[in-house]
Amino acid sequence: MGREGPPRLAGARAGVAYPDAVLRLALILVCVLLAASCAGSSSSTTALVPMERGSDLTVTAVTFDPPAPRAGERVSVMVEWMDVARSDPFPVPFTIDLVLQPDALGLVCSWETQLAYGTMTCEFAGWAEPGSYSWDAWVDTLKVVEEPNEGNNTLGGYITVEG
Repeated sequence: MGREGPPRLAGARAGVAYPDAVLRLALILVCVLLAASCAGSSSSTTALVPMERGSDLTVTAVTFDPPAPRAGERVSVMVEWMDVARSDPFPVPFTIDLVLQPDALGLVCSWETQLAYGTMTCEFAGWAEPGSYSWDAWVDTLKVVEEPNEGNNTLGGYITVEG
């Protein structure tokens, strides 16, 4: 799809929810103004230069529980990814991020891993209003891993929130 991944929040930790849209927008603004890399990773080992290893990362599934939540109901989400070219662990961590609409929710889950495949789960407060909302999951958001197909690093869809 060719979309760029979301910026990481400074001090982001695995499985932590970030419902504060003001903080997210401020980070985006600072990154744009400084024209800097938004790689505010909590790990000092995250590579800043793409690493070539013949990999092709992809998000294979995103599962919400409950699948049709009610407004105000807490939601658990699981993101599954894999390296379709290799199965050995990576020498450096890469990121997996989940972004939800509306913008007030924004980046709700962010993880770092070195595994070539697996699942990550987090829980967040859910949506305040009923409706249909889009979501996007990215693997290798910061483009640490050089890949022949960057277009399959994201998976998106919609979820219906009941009243």
